[in-house]
Amino acid sequence: MNNYGDPIWELIFSSRSWGKYPPEEVIRFIMYVKHYLKRKKLLCLDIGCGIGSCTWFIAKEIGKVVAMDGSKSALCNLKKIFKEFDISLENVELVHGDIIFPENYLNNSFDILVDNYSLYANSAINIRRAYLQYYHLLNRGGIF
Repeated sequence: MNNYGDPIWELIFSSRSWGKYPPEEVIRFIMYVKHYLKRKKLLCLDIGCGIGSCTWFIAKEIGKVVAMDGSKSALCNLKKIFKEFDISLENVELVHGDIIFPENYLNNSFDILVDNYSLYANSAINIRRAYLQYYHLLNRGGIF
């Protein structure tokens, strides 16, 4: 299985544990969206999920989440974080793929897209290309 994106991320995720908790901005965003959309069934995509610091929180608050990352080690560590926080992976789909080309790896459409500082680490042209693809994956009335 290949790793996608800059190889530094695989090195980081395979060599150290960091980022177990979501940043305050993500917590605020998820709580706002949860209140604003007021639907029982929401599907969220965590773009560049890393070891799942935002994914576990989204799963706990929203329910169904797709977690996408280019690093195999990150996705393996995500499973450990869920176990550590005693949160089921039942409503989580893990996707190993290149976050710059999401339409190549994702078949769903989403109510919520979360990018916690993942896309920024790419070239401007790749960021624009990725944003166009992500907007195609966003449901009408969804929030990015």
